[in-house]
Amino acid sequence: MHRASFSGVVQLGQTVTRLGRAAAGKPASPNTAHPWFLYNPKAAVASAVVALMATGSNAVPRRRCRRARAPVRRGPTPVVLGEGCEKLDRFLSKAGALSRNEAKFAILRRTVRVNGHIATDPWHRIRPGCDHVEIDGIGLIKLPDWSNMPPSVILFHKPQDVVVTLRRDDPVLQGRESVCEALPLPWRNQLAPHVPALRPVGRLDSDSCGLLLLTDSSGLAAQLTEPGVCEKEYLLRVHPAPSEAALVRMRHGLKIQDGQDAFRGPTRPCDVVVVEKPSSAFAILRFTLCEGRNRQLRRMCDAVGLKVEWLSRLRIGPVQLGLLPLGEAREATG
Repeated sequence: MHRASFSGVVQLGQTVTRLGRAAAGKPASPNTAHPWFLYNPKAAVASAVVALMATGSNAVPRRRCRRARAPVRRGPTPVVLGEGCEKLDRFLSKAGALSRNEAKFAILRRTVRVNGHIATDPWHRIRPGCDHVEIDGIGLIKLPDWSNMPPSVILFHKPQDVVVTLRRDDPVLQGRESVCEALPLPWRNQLAPHVPALRPVGRLDSDSCGLLLLTDSSGLAAQLTEPGVCEKEYLLRVHPAPSEAALVRMRHGLKIQDGQDAFRGPTRPCDVVVVEKPSSAFAILRFTLCEGRNRQLRRMCDAVGLKVEWLSRLRIGPVQLGLLPLGEAREATG
């Protein structure tokens, strides 16, 4: 211990002893430099502080209180929507002008205006019916009044090698047709940038054919694609013919991989019926299920050792494909 530090501790110990005896009403002892504080300097400092505060001395400097800093927020600030307000990207999606992702990109490209001003925030709050929202190349956007105008529902018998995408430059096309090109007139003209625009309800992979619904109501599309809400019926030809054990496994649910390294647990229980089984070489199966994962039926068949030769969707809810020719479309009735 340095000499200056040692002398400071000695003086501090004398002060603590003197103040403690004074607080107890005892006369000051001549031997105030009791050596106890030399062995525990930290306890001596703490005792000195307590004693000085008890006697009301101003010798102990008070620590300045620092103003509490607000926590640093990560990501966008949460938006509290008022009554009757909508986020801008959600409004554009509900109006049928753009999807949520397309709306975000359009706002970032500064092609969306609200009351004449360029919008830069997809979470900007607007008041439908009061604020004027415009998109460059499309014009004024308004929410359809679905209470007075029922949504349009189009049935399309999708052929094979048609990709369900609305982007004509989508890299997954690889020379194949998109829905924008395969959908016949006049419904092709009702796709975006028409407002409200027809959009596919769910997906049907390019190797499959059958019923594909298109609607201009985002609310109706969300209800039809909600798992467990709407039944879907498919017809498949597989080889070889499945055993009874394989049918039971598919009916009860299987663990399948959704895309690359994606697992969502086992599939929901479904109905599997053998429509035709002329030999052990192949069979025609009818599936009725209430969910639609990525290539779900093909992955379920692959999990039990079956290969799908062709797949066709026959029904979505109460809407049936019927005798609609391949590549044709019609409006839903009733």
